[in-house]
Amino acid sequence: MQTLDDWEKWLKPFFDSGLRIIGEIPLTETDVDKLAVVVRRFLARYDKFTQATHIFTKRYPHVFMTLLAHFSMYNEQSGYWHALQQAVGADQDLHITFWHQRFVNLARLNNLKTFSDSDTPNYYVASIRFHGGIPSYYLPDFFERMVVPAVTQTNLKKISAKEALNYLLPRAYLGRPVLDFLENSGDMGLAWFEACCKLVRHARENHGEVLPISAVPELPYNIHSFFEQYSEEREDRGFHWSRPYLEINPLSEGSPIILRIPEQIVTTQAASQLLQWTITWPGQKEPIIHLCEIYHRRSGEFTSEVIQPIPIPTTQVTVSISSSKQDEQEDSELRRWTLPLLPASDQTPLVAFREKNLRQVPTARSLPAQVLFLLTPRTVELKLDPLTTERIDSFPAFSSGWKDWKLELWDLTNAISLLLHQDGKELGNVVPVAREVDLPELCDGYRFDYQENLDQPLYTSAIPSVSIPISPNVEKYQALRGWKVSVISIGEAAPSLDRTVSIVYYQNDILSKDSRAIFPLAVLLGEKPAGIYEIKVSGLRGIKADFRLRLWPKLLLQNYSKELPKAEESRDPVKFNVHLQEGAWIETQPGADPVEIVQGSNGFSITAASHLRSIALDLVTLSRTGEEIRVPVSIPVVRLRWGLVEENTPNLLELGQTVIRVSKERFLQYASRSLHVEMHGLSEIIERMSCQLVESDNESKLLQWAEFRKTGFRLDWLKVSLLQFSETIRTINTQVQFQLVYQKDNSSPLIRYPRDAQIRLAAMGTDH
Repeated sequence: MQTLDDWEKWLKPFFDSGLRIIGEIPLTETDVDKLAVVVRRFLARYDKFTQATHIFTKRYPHVFMTLLAHFSMYNEQSGYWHALQQAVGADQDLHITFWHQRFVNLARLNNLKTFSDSDTPNYYVASIRFHGGIPSYYLPDFFERMVVPAVTQTNLKKISAKEALNYLLPRAYLGRPVLDFLENSGDMGLAWFEACCKLVRHARENHGEVLPISAVPELPYNIHSFFEQYSEEREDRGFHWSRPYLEINPLSEGSPIILRIPEQIVTTQAASQLLQWTITWPGQKEPIIHLCEIYHRRSGEFTSEVIQPIPIPTTQVTVSISSSKQDEQEDSELRRWTLPLLPASDQTPLVAFREKNLRQVPTARSLPAQVLFLLTPRTVELKLDPLTTERIDSFPAFSSGWKDWKLELWDLTNAISLLLHQDGKELGNVVPVAREVDLPELCDGYRFDYQENLDQPLYTSAIPSVSIPISPNVEKYQALRGWKVSVISIGEAAPSLDRTVSIVYYQNDILSKDSRAIFPLAVLLGEKPAGIYEIKVSGLRGIKADFRLRLWPKLLLQNYSKELPKAEESRDPVKFNVHLQEGAWIETQPGADPVEIVQGSNGFSITAASHLRSIALDLVTLSRTGEEIRVPVSIPVVRLRWGLVEENTPNLLELGQTVIRVSKERFLQYASRSLHVEMHGLSEIIERMSCQLVESDNESKLLQWAEFRKTGFRLDWLKVSLLQFSETIRTINTQVQFQLVYQKDNSSPLIRYPRDAQIRLAAMGTDH
């Protein structure tokens, strides 16, 4: 946002959306610095500061209020007005031009809470600091020193929340912005404190479950979302559970929403018991139970991933894992999560999902400025500002419980806000569109071509760097001050590290690129590390990011093909060579399907049996002390598998390579049916694939064809709806079959998976 006009257009929807405090608008300290620079340039255009102030506050009232409130959030000194005066380049005290009075007057015009002289003598600053709220970087201290003691300490549990708050305030040693807010916010601050106590108390008594925002409506979204992360981190201090999440399945014929329960590492004790997932939602008659499939690796015991479509619209989904023993009558609940889905009836009926990873956007008062899937009631229309924002795609209507909802893909990169309309009436408040906070990222390095675990990427031959957002308006030392990088080795590794550094002392190693600082991890790890590492990056004002990496000096595959094999080759064993650095070797992971490994002059020769879908290996080398360093890797076996699903229940679908035979009568009775195929690399060649319906006795006679589409379950899991073939099958009298056809390019021969190879995808006939 380069001009004040741009800032004003972007900020106004937040004030129209039922804002409670201005601090709820998502701005970073860098954003506030940039805004102050733009304001400074505008004020400098006028000879008299009094005239500049009058024009500024009249044209850009929302910019004015936002600047003062957010500046108070980041300014911890008693000299607030002097610091703000310097930031905007004023040549006189801001009180002379009544900036304090103008803020209170504008806040009242926008129906925002302010104080008066009957509340506090310094009610102008109290109003401004109140609207700054509790800065996000002080929330950990606020919970640790105020909320948790109020819930856990015996002497505080027996008294009211107001008495506990008054007792803790002078003893908690909190920052000035937090104290200013709590001391001046009256009933609202007390309500926030009580809501935070309610969150902590419920999580402690219910296996870490975080109450949804609808249960604490008085609490700002940023505090609630912080507590979700804070609670996960507190729970993980004992044992790490991977949080389930909701994602969109845009190509579904039934439920657009999928619950994913990630693979979990479990203790040996828990693995020896019967573990099960329980999934519930409001109004559900019977819970959905998934017995956990346990498998063993050298690094521990794991549960398999669970995929569960959510068949009906609901406000939330609760997921828990429990264990049971044969001599116990009741299950022991280990962990529980409640995931918000649809908003409450009095809120905007909108759910958003990210286009990049399909995951749900956390429930909030604003949406990120990016490409999003928007799920809304079917009869609702979206009004967007600017009007030039276009809808990228819309998807077929859903069946069953979701038939009254629709899914559309929108590019909100340049949008300012959106509003929902139905039958000429507005639904809910304006939803602002905001740029998300820039976070540290990984960049550069060489990622292994086959990444089966995106949460723990494998880098070989070249390790990555950390990219850190910095302000372009300050000198390098100031921009890097406060940023720290921690590198911790997990298990045996070379080098073995547990080190934290301030990167300001590595300025000579850091490159600057597009308002980001690039810090090479090789500075700490050396050029050829081996092992699993956790990278923690933290900066000023609570900004942080964590990454877990697998690093290995050299891993090359030879004679390995990811091309779609011909039908007659699809059942042959897969053979290729693996090259590692000197002194390293490979082994099959414990518990994994065995493969033949032979060491020779040309590296390690791998032979995988025809039934394998992937090869699970350990890369092994020795540390300086002679201990084994192991890094797991999975190499996919490029082999097509398929399955026919009658309803949208992918978790019940078994993919294989056997012929599927279905009678025409049974086929035509299906309410929902689709053919699913899966193979590593399919998503990259989807445009050159088709599903063809042909006569079994004359495969050259094409009856109908259709394109494959992505399912959203996994990257290389595709499907084609077979409903579109129903009329053709109904009228044909001969036996027919589906076949997958792939053409590498315009001149290459077709690859078919037809009947003569006994790998028919489906056969339809009247007699079998």
